[in-house]
Amino acid sequence: MVKPGPSARIDIGSLIKNEVDRQRWSYVDFARAINCSRSSLYNIFNSRDISLLRFLKICEVLNYDFLRHLAPPPVGADDDGLPSAHPALTLPMRNGRIDLSALPEPLLAMLRSALGESNS
Repeated sequence: MVKPGPSARIDIGSLIKNEVDRQRWSYVDFARAINCSRSSLYNIFNSRDISLLRFLKICEVLNYDFLRHLAPPPVGADDDGLPSAHPALTLPMRNGRIDLSALPEPLLAMLRSALGESNS
């Protein structure tokens, strides 16, 4: 597992390629499953950056949590680095609902767009 430090860069493309190979996907079938061309798939494999929506689609298709490679293990993690009884992400709550008010506007706009919601 990659343990990022302050200046560490994660080679997400290699992580994705390794998992695709481990699951024995053909590149043609995997590219089709994530709605991209085979040449775009090779670009993903050779990239350190990936769009959030494409990343989420890849995680869904592979049924694999790449985020465990991108963050240090949470306090209380088991030997495999996965949380035991502790959540890895804490969402801010207000009045029983998730509070997104502290998120930057560009991120909120991206989430609204991805969810098909208006900005109103």
